[in-house]
Amino acid sequence: MKKFFTLLMAVLWVTFTSYGQIVISEISYNPPESGTDSLEYIEIYNAGNAGVNLKDYKFSKGVDFTFPDTTLGSHKYLLIVKHARAFNAVYKINALEWSPTNPLSTSNTLSNSGEILEIVDVNGNIQMSFKYEKVVPWPTFAEGTDGGGASIEICDLAADPSVGSNWKASLHDFGVELNGKKIFGTPNAVNSITECVAHADHVIEVSSNVFTPKDITIDVNQTVRWENKGGSHNVNGSQATFPNNPESFGNGAA
Repeated sequence: MKKFFTLLMAVLWVTFTSYGQIVISEISYNPPESGTDSLEYIEIYNAGNAGVNLKDYKFSKGVDFTFPDTTLGSHKYLLIVKHARAFNAVYKINALEWSPTNPLSTSNTLSNSGEILEIVDVNGNIQMSFKYEKVVPWPTFAEGTDGGGASIEICDLAADPSVGSNWKASLHDFGVELNGKKIFGTPNAVNSITECVAHADHVIEVSSNVFTPKDITIDVNQTVRWENKGGSHNVNGSQATFPNNPESFGNGAA
């Protein structure tokens, strides 16, 4: 069965939210090891065009960690981990440690049930704050995370990190197994998922009261992505214009 849609006018509201240039881009909060979760890690990314000196930045919520005198270059990564030596043994990557006094302790770990992660600068200004979770719309054990072996990656570095659907279970097989589970993750590297939207069968560009293309045929189970190019719009589904509509709908002037 096919349905034919004539695309006339639609209301689009787009909110552009600006996030800081310091981004938490990947989290492994429940690796598939038993006991102390010594392979937990948080990946920090500088999404800005200039380096940032992180001296005395700190996690005000989540783990107990104050950044040393280090500059994170533009578009570079920084890893902080629960147990640097254990992490290096598995991932072969040097990282900063958030539990230097007793990395085998379970008192300074990422919560397996979700918690707020918050980074503040030297003046206490919040640079990033959100709560990760383990339930839908966040990635779950069914997708391979939460003890299943996969970290979670933000699907777009400019996306809102507080929205669970903007995080995906990593698809990159790191080539290591622990407790019979493969490790998936991209620590210190580009995320395996870089788009938040799935592949669309049709893409519609929307400008002021204009759709490009104007007419499409959408088959059952196909998807459409709308890309707002700017302008004003409104919805007109009136029976006066479309007599076959079961009822009229619309929102008035643009």
